[in-house]
Amino acid sequence: MEVRIIEIRGKGIATDRHHSSETEARSTTRPPRTDEPTLGPDEALFRAEALEEFQRGHGGGRVLQLSPRWTDATFRILLAMLAIALVFLIVGRISQYASGPAIVRVVGDGPVAVRASGTVERVLVLPGDAVNEGDVIVRLWAGAEESELERARAAFELHLAQLLRNPQDESARAAAAAARPGVLLAEARLEERLVRAPRAGRVSDVRIQPGQLLAAGDPVVSIVAEADPLELVAFLPGRYRPLLEPGMALRIEVEGYAHAYEDLAIAQVGEEVIGPDAARRSLGADVRDAVLMTGPVVLVRARLPETFRADGEEHSFFPGMTVRADARIRTQSILVTLVPGLEAALEKLR
Repeated sequence: MEVRIIEIRGKGIATDRHHSSETEARSTTRPPRTDEPTLGPDEALFRAEALEEFQRGHGGGRVLQLSPRWTDATFRILLAMLAIALVFLIVGRISQYASGPAIVRVVGDGPVAVRASGTVERVLVLPGDAVNEGDVIVRLWAGAEESELERARAAFELHLAQLLRNPQDESARAAAAAARPGVLLAEARLEERLVRAPRAGRVSDVRIQPGQLLAAGDPVVSIVAEADPLELVAFLPGRYRPLLEPGMALRIEVEGYAHAYEDLAIAQVGEEVIGPDAARRSLGADVRDAVLMTGPVVLVRARLPETFRADGEEHSFFPGMTVRADARIRTQSILVTLVPGLEAALEKLR
């Protein structure tokens, strides 16, 4: 057994014992590598510079020290913020709205329309004029109808004169009776050339002029009664019909006015979901193009005040004005809104 002693300056003695038998066994199993470094008899294991640095006694780096005062305060603040956020998510409520376009109308109002096609001969009213029920407000050209009426009356009067000269003349009596319906028919056709006021009120708008060609059903004037209130007709998405009920809150925003809002209550909800074309037809030919709709809708009606406030001033509502309507259909917790499956879990627990 060989013992080799290596002296380290000032630090002690390290011994390295090697059994000659083990060395011999290794040499027989593994051939020596020529690239392994070997120490000579006068060479030390460590460099002199490393030993000198070790003898100076310089220690390693210190562990990072954090101030416990502001660390604890920050931790408490984060816990408080987390608790506040959790309470807000549970207590806070968020609402879902059904939104759509709407238009201002007069209750029971509808534009007065012509019953037959023709050319406007004369307009007898101006905006602001007061009219009574049955007053003629527009005349259409009726030359052919007047000629037909004169011919029918002449034939009837001829047979009637013959009957008066000879009351016993049965042929004259039958001819007079046959001519009478022709007179009534001619009078009815001539009446179609006259547009009469369907009710008493004030003319709010005149939409035609003399010489204009009209088709049957075209609007000519609008008549508004003094006591007729205004109503709002809103077109909300049809998928929300099961959630809409009379009495629900309806908020409108008047287009063209900044922050002009009015809170209303739904007065009536349509029983059917209809398409855009059918909804436009319900408005009438005068304003059917004023409202843009896409997809199925449900008609919702609400009473309007006479005025609205915008920019610190009072303004009046007028028929035909368009607004934006929002009906609040559902209110639920913010947490349930963010985690939809939570609502089903809560229902099971109940």
